[in-house]
Amino acid sequence: MTNETFYDDDKKLVGYKYLDTDFVKANKDCSNCDHHNNYCCFDCERGQVKDEYPTSKYTDDCEWVIPK
Repeated sequence: MTNETFYDDDKKLVGYKYLDTDFVKANKDCSNCDHHNNYCCFDCERGQVKDEYPTSKYTDDCEWVIPK
C-alpha cells in the first residue's frame, strides 16, 4: 500500500504506513472476544496494537497505521 493517505480526526497523517494486524489474537479471558472464531474485541485489539506499536494511530477509516 504505497502512497496511501490516512486521516485522524479529519487531519491528514503525514509519514505513516498501514499496519498489518495479523498478530492480534482473541483474549480467552475477555467476555467480548470469541477465541473459538478468533474474533478480538476492539479494546483487546487496541491494547495489543499499542503494546507492540506504541506510536500507532487508529485512522478515520478504521485502520491502524504506524510512522514510516
